[in-house]
Amino acid sequence: MVPAMRFSLTSESSAKGGDFRSQLLSDLREQCVENFAAMRLFDAVPVIFPDPSSCTKWKVRVANLLSVDPCSVYVIGSACTYVSFNPNKNFKLFDAKSDVDIAVISGYHFEIAWRAVRDIGAGKYRLDPAGQAALQEHRESHVYWGMFATDKLLSALPFGKEWTRAAIQLSSEDPMRGRDIKFRLYRDSFSFVGYHLNGLGKLRRQLLQKTN
Repeated sequence: MVPAMRFSLTSESSAKGGDFRSQLLSDLREQCVENFAAMRLFDAVPVIFPDPSSCTKWKVRVANLLSVDPCSVYVIGSACTYVSFNPNKNFKLFDAKSDVDIAVISGYHFEIAWRAVRDIGAGKYRLDPAGQAALQEHRESHVYWGMFATDKLLSALPFGKEWTRAAIQLSSEDPMRGRDIKFRLYRDSFSFVGYHLNGLGKLRRQLLQKTN
């Protein structure tokens, strides 16, 4: 794994973080998306961890809670990169209030989730409005990419209680103490990589258009 820059959540680090954000977006414009994603996301030590060893131990912990392989667990989003790649959030820096997105690659759980969403039928009305909207979005888009953003759908999934308990447990432990945990479930490594390369590719094109 590639060591990432370390930041404490202070006003001084926020000032330095602004420079880091500028450099990160500059790298995305100048590098090919595959190299950028590998260095900053797939092979990086997330900024939320102090060192590679603590990240590895945490992956084993998560794997035991979710009944998956430790090698299939990744921290993504700003908890990994320190910068949100969502332009609608103005590339917000990771701070004390930020949640943590955890990617899980599991064909077994994906197939269970896909069958549950496909067969949910009238049961969708037991979901709150946000859950119903998420269900529709998954049917129209996310499932195409082999991804489930489970946070709004966990109550409708057979393994939802187990993963909800895991999120609560992880939120009570360092380094994620007090933070909201959101799981992103991917069918396989191809889906995981493809989903993020697609998003970063779109963002890179937007950045290049602004500079031209």
